[in-house]
Amino acid sequence: MAAPSTTQKLKSAANVGTGSGRKVEKQPSVPGKSQPAHGAGGGGSEEPPHALDVARFRRLNSLIHRENVDVNELLRLVEQDNHVNLMNDPLLSVVIACKKPKLACRLIDKISSNDILKAYNYDGDTALHVAVAMDDKEVALKLIHRVPDLVHKLNVKQEIPLHKAALYGLKDMFWLLVEKNSSPEARREDGATMLHCAIMGNAPVLALQIAKNYKSQIESRNEHALTPLQLLVTIPEAFRSQVVLGALDSFIYDLYPRTRRLEKIKRTHRKALELIEFLARDPRNMEFYVLGRKQGDGGAPAAGFRERGERRDQLNAPAASTRRWNEPPLILGAQMGIPEFVSTILRVCPQAATYLDTGGRSVLQVALKHGNREIVRTIREMTRGKNPILPSWLLSRVDKRTGRTILHFASANAPKHNQDALQMQDELRWFETVRDMVPKELVYSRNAQEMTAEEMFTESHQALLKSCKVQLMETGRMCSGLVAAVVFASSFSIPGDKDPATGNPVFFGRAAFTVFSHAYVIGLSCAATSLVLFLSLAMSPYKEQQFRRIIPTEYFFARSSFGLAMLSFLVAFTCNIYLQLYGWQKTKSKNLIPFVLELTAFPFICFLVLFFRGFTFDLSFLFRSWR
Repeated sequence: MAAPSTTQKLKSAANVGTGSGRKVEKQPSVPGKSQPAHGAGGGGSEEPPHALDVARFRRLNSLIHRENVDVNELLRLVEQDNHVNLMNDPLLSVVIACKKPKLACRLIDKISSNDILKAYNYDGDTALHVAVAMDDKEVALKLIHRVPDLVHKLNVKQEIPLHKAALYGLKDMFWLLVEKNSSPEARREDGATMLHCAIMGNAPVLALQIAKNYKSQIESRNEHALTPLQLLVTIPEAFRSQVVLGALDSFIYDLYPRTRRLEKIKRTHRKALELIEFLARDPRNMEFYVLGRKQGDGGAPAAGFRERGERRDQLNAPAASTRRWNEPPLILGAQMGIPEFVSTILRVCPQAATYLDTGGRSVLQVALKHGNREIVRTIREMTRGKNPILPSWLLSRVDKRTGRTILHFASANAPKHNQDALQMQDELRWFETVRDMVPKELVYSRNAQEMTAEEMFTESHQALLKSCKVQLMETGRMCSGLVAAVVFASSFSIPGDKDPATGNPVFFGRAAFTVFSHAYVIGLSCAATSLVLFLSLAMSPYKEQQFRRIIPTEYFFARSSFGLAMLSFLVAFTCNIYLQLYGWQKTKSKNLIPFVLELTAFPFICFLVLFFRGFTFDLSFLFRSWR
């Protein structure tokens, strides 16, 4: 397993999920166990180390990386000071981090003092913390055999080595430490349990195992009042919809699962969904949904969290954080636009859809407000039929404060940045989709401002309409000028002279000349069509409803004819060049191959590089006009 350098990996793990950095009362994992020695500041109030003997450091570094080094020589160099660098890493920790397990084992055997084996670095990490982070089971076992209570030692983040294993998703190491009496119920300084840590490290396989073996952690909360299910929705890499893959990677991801890198990503996504399903199926999670409000409940959401068992969860989260994390996990998934998360919860726990957020909005209203269309489609499918699994009031619910129906929510959500010139068509089509979901009696319902959804749509999409109009007009002007220039240039490029005997071109009857003549005429026809259509777009009034069909249709034919014209002229010019160079002689393969390579090599290399770098060939505009 690849790992960062000596101290970076350990520092990154200690910092994961600490959030605001606000201090809370430290809760030792095992009562009575010692804290890190004085001087293990970890960026806190303690002054960081400043002194470094550079010559000694270089000598130690050279010896560590040397084969068959004399252990006694190493120990002599650290006899006066066991710390070897500016992180105050003890010699043994550095050797472990440098992936020298045999040398580390020899050092453990040679070091007689257990105090040296317990030494901390600046972040409070012991040699066992380092060995766990490096997934070095041999060294970890040897350390535990010599000093059994190392499994309970805390660093400045109140992490025991077991937290490191959870953060890095090291399943074998995690259960090895549990067997050696490490406490799986320990919490970090920020209140994170082992289940929180495994989720923060995007290790759904280990997280699922922890959830099944320690079910009390399913309902646990950290200092920011996050449950594991709420925390999971904040890890975008756990879901396929949030991972951007290029065209080639997407193809391989779907069809060829044996590719190592993509198979690892795919396994992570699959296990994340299994973890969501397991957590959402637990009946105790229902209290998290109750933190929102039931349909029809006008009361305020729950203000705090009840005490669980013998230990109180972290309750003193900041006000802004509390407002956010008071929302049910389903609402968070709808806000963040993770369709797999929402659909999995609705499938295993459909009653979760009956609870509202702290603002009194349903999961459908939240998804519409944040423009998460895939989630809306999922809910639409689950509310269809005479006996749907989700309640039909999700479609007919009217917001009490604003008087908005779900169609109003869809109308008010205009994109800040248009993706292309036909974005307005997408918005109109989406408005129609949501309108078909709403009961007929609510289609023309007015909100608190006495506006129908259609009026709200027109008002909220004025900027987008103007932007699409400007983009289409600019495209029309640019392409019109380009077409005119190409047609003008090509009109003077007919190959060869006239045959004085017949009056026909001297190449008449040759296959290349026949292809040239047909390609040239087709290109001229398409160019003229494209020119007229783009001029028509430039002079169009661009009314809102024209973007539904007429403007996209014009744009489709304008772009298609422009592309065909460019392709036809390319073929015609190629035939022209071929006739000019080789038309007077019989073509030989040794002459033709360089010609073809010169013509195609560079474009092919460019497209190949773009394809492997994640470029996608978006041809969706070809089908938009007919929807």
